[in-house]
Amino acid sequence: MYMKQNKFDTVMDYIDANITEETDNIKKGIYNEIGYNSNTFGNCFSILTNKTLFHYINERRAFLAAQELIIDKDKTIGDIAMEFGYSEQSSFSRDIKRYFGCTPKDIQKGKKTISDNRYNLRDLCEKNKESTNTRTQRILHDLETKGTLSPQNWELFGYLEFASDEFGFDIDICYEIADLAEKLEIPPERLIRGCYEMQLEEELQSDGQISPKEKVCIYYDIEFEELEDVCRYFNCKYYDIDYGMVEIYKNQQ
Repeated sequence: MYMKQNKFDTVMDYIDANITEETDNIKKGIYNEIGYNSNTFGNCFSILTNKTLFHYINERRAFLAAQELIIDKDKTIGDIAMEFGYSEQSSFSRDIKRYFGCTPKDIQKGKKTISDNRYNLRDLCEKNKESTNTRTQRILHDLETKGTLSPQNWELFGYLEFASDEFGFDIDICYEIADLAEKLEIPPERLIRGCYEMQLEEELQSDGQISPKEKVCIYYDIEFEELEDVCRYFNCKYYDIDYGMVEIYKNQQ
């Protein structure tokens, strides 16, 4: 049964209520608000939406600022840009163009209508009800029925994320191994490590020389120079990048 009060929707409310703050301050506030460490909710959010939390906050800021253009006709574009934390009007205009493909004036004059980009748990559950992704289903089930993830699932979630990075397994494979370990009544970490050691015997592979930036390039199928360009374009770090940002950048070229 769907719970109205849940950690996910609490965070969405918090972002909207504090959207005029700097992005990093909002992220810190989220962690204080729901009591999770600095990576937990961000990882959970990315799994459910395929966007980074950084991207969503900035896109949400642009949307709510754009709504203000329609609501308060007495304010100038510059006034609204400053109100929503943009250092200058040109930065605001650039974000509106990136995310919605138009100018602030187009929105202000009613020439362009933009859709509400807010996420909520009910829609995510509906969207993913046919998904076979074990990780997604575990997270949604706990959020839907308990309002949060159980301590056991948070602990398992954290370990499997670590195992995926440590051993190079796809995260869904880690979950499948963990499910098998539960049926066999053995610790999941023991079975995952055993599978990794068996894989090493069959095929020697060296993943350790690949840097985190190179892994991002491989994951999003971009060159290193493009990665640097995307970071400059969005004024973000390489680990904040997601598919949507890469596509927006490529479409501007």
